[in-house]
Amino acid sequence: MKFVAYILAAVIFFTALLAPCVELLSAFGDMCKISAAVGTSGRAAITSSEVVESAMDAEAKIDFDKFKKIFKENFCSALNLNEYYKSNDGKYNDFTVKFELLGDDKCKIEVKTVYKFKTSMFNKYLSDLSSDDNKLRVVKTQTLIIEN
Repeated sequence: MKFVAYILAAVIFFTALLAPCVELLSAFGDMCKISAAVGTSGRAAITSSEVVESAMDAEAKIDFDKFKKIFKENFCSALNLNEYYKSNDGKYNDFTVKFELLGDDKCKIEVKTVYKFKTSMFNKYLSDLSSDDNKLRVVKTQTLIIEN
């Protein structure tokens, strides 16, 4: 009977010990998905938002408003978000996307969201925290020129 109690205690101990590791792996996976969505959406928006008049130039220019629109469409479809950056399937919390134009040929894209905990223990006790500690943030500098 003691042996069963030891095994049960060990299972409870290792479950409590492994829960943060599972949560870290889940956060890393979400961060990779968001980062990949930002990168691919930026590249797709660059190729689709070219100014027609400058297509024959050595470095074609980009229409920034069209770039933002196409980026939004691609980013939302990659992560299953609606047009207000809210998750359709409840997998993510709301996103904040900011574009900052850095000169004529560079744009800084910043994507932020509060991490949605996956394990029940963290979800129950830590989901109400709104500190900067549980935010996922991806910053990418995108070049707004297509080289022909």
